[in-house]
Amino acid sequence: MAWRCKCDCDTYVDVKGIYLTTEETKSCGCLKRDQDKVNLRDMYKASYIDDVNVSLLKSKLRSDNKSGVKGVYYNSNKKLWNAYIGIGGKRLDLGSFKSKSAAIKARKQAEDKYHKPYLQGHDEKRLKKF
Repeated sequence: MAWRCKCDCDTYVDVKGIYLTTEETKSCGCLKRDQDKVNLRDMYKASYIDDVNVSLLKSKLRSDNKSGVKGVYYNSNKKLWNAYIGIGGKRLDLGSFKSKSAAIKARKQAEDKYHKPYLQGHDEKRLKKF
């Protein structure tokens, strides 16, 4: 048997009697939507530092990457290796290089300069959380 119930948000919903007696249903679904917003906001705060998504910095190499290093690719038109790094939603070009190893070196130096402070800060933030 179902009961027509009015939620605190003025929405009507049909609820099975068993869910009312066990207090399993507390709203029309609006409480879950509100809690989902809070959870999403908390997840955002946990993975971002100064508008930098730290989880992206830690992400694995894409399967279609041909250089073996994030941010390093071969420009076949110019016959040069290019390196870049992304930080705070912006792309910073690190230059074009004749050798793959020089492009990788530039990328690694940029990671140390731009990514490392955020990665260290994120690990410290996570430790404080627990």
